Amino acid sequence: MIGGIRTAAIGCLLVVSCGSADTASPAPTSVGEDERPSPTVESSEPLESVESNEAVEPVEPVEPKEPDESEATSVPAATDIGPSGLAVDLKGLSETELPRFIERSPIPAEDLVRVSRFQSAAGHDYSDSSSSCCSMKHYLIPRDYDTVRFSQPVVSPVDGVVVYAYGGRGENESLASFEQRTGVAPPAEYRDLSLFIRPDAAPNVWVRFFHVSPTAEILGDVTMVDDLSNMSGDLEALGPGHRVSAGDLIGVGLGELSIEQHLDGPGMPLSCSSSQMRETFASFAACAADTRFHSLFALMTDAAFDEFASAFGVTREDFIITEAERGASPLDCDGEEFVDRDVDAYVSLGSTEQSDEDAGGGAEEELLDREEGGLPSVEAIAAGGSVLASASGVGSSRVTLNVDAPGLLRIAANGGPLALAVLEPAGPRTVHQRPDGAGAGVSDAGASEPGQLDLEVDAAEGVDWVIVVVG
Repeated sequence: MIGGIRTAAIGCLLVVSCGSADTASPAPTSVGEDERPSPTVESSEPLESVESNEAVEPVEPVEPKEPDESEATSVPAATDIGPSGLAVDLKGLSETELPRFIERSPIPAEDLVRVSRFQSAAGHDYSDSSSSCCSMKHYLIPRDYDTVRFSQPVVSPVDGVVVYAYGGRGENESLASFEQRTGVAPPAEYRDLSLFIRPDAAPNVWVRFFHVSPTAEILGDVTMVDDLSNMSGDLEALGPGHRVSAGDLIGVGLGELSIEQHLDGPGMPLSCSSSQMRETFASFAACAADTRFHSLFALMTDAAFDEFASAFGVTREDFIITEAERGASPLDCDGEEFVDRDVDAYVSLGSTEQSDEDAGGGAEEELLDREEGGLPSVEAIAAGGSVLASASGVGSSRVTLNVDAPGLLRIAANGGPLALAVLEPAGPRTVHQRPDGAGAGVSDAGASEPGQLDLEVDAAEGVDWVIVVVG
């Protein structure tokens, strides 16, 4: 995210739908050499860790396999790469359907506890040129988030080239926010950057990672970008970048990423990625590009997605809010911020160590069916996590919970209408809603910070609910 742009841009209320309108080259060189990115680059030596100069063995790559029809690529084997780092003929490639080129999850599925849904209200507005007011990225939340925030290994999901790193104000704000919330200072050597990878199988796409501290070798080979240096449309990569294979370590940090396809324009790695930015910076070339953002899970190979499906019983569709669904239930934005942030924005993943009898696995109906009386127990709602606090009731009520660690607020209810709001000094913030006539379900309602948590449940008489803060 570009924090400085987000805070400087004009705050305006949006009520809109999020969705579409209808020959090898030389090995990587260091930043500063006057060379253009090449279509392909020879593989590099083992990566160095961020914390030391010791070599880190790359994660074992996926075994090669014959592609099926759904994963075959029709992208030309030799594609001319332009000075920005993407293919020259973006318009021509836009007519070719993207293959399923994501070969690995950036963080192992078994290490995750929840994942934000594509086109949800997670975080803030991050949308492509044909969309508005939704998050078209994925937040992959690992277990023990605060503990592993600066040490979680992140691997490349694709074979490709890391071309750029970006150190904008948004990344710096992330570190300051963490320290303010936890009282823990980030490691001195941690570099909170965005990384841009051009996949070999989709040279018109940037896979962008947020809040990652790259390996030293990657930092030595990529072009650094700061703030608005590319907004004029003149940005050029200073070298070929750093080649990675799917499963190679790219750094440590957060599993927050977007997949950004450029349909025309110069292919610059930083485009206008919100409605407010596109309005405020309409005169800049970066905001004129036609872009389409895609879900990580829609573009995973079957082998890569099976890591989630076999462990948690989920489908690709569980992680995606479709254009039709978002259009039928548009979000409200005040500037780049969601008016009701994180409402039904996450898919919860049970622990792979749970038995089949106890695991929720993201399937609300199965969880509810196992319990007599219509609502699951507090332990079943926690789905293997630790219960930090809980409350239950019928109809409307106010609840105060005291929690001593960061957690996830989760609510189960047997009907609607129901609205759950967090009571804050600025006023109530709605984090979950169930419409009239809704059936039973279990939903995540966002993160919970340590301390006193004041909640308000506004529900019809006879609607039973259980609230659990899960650690």
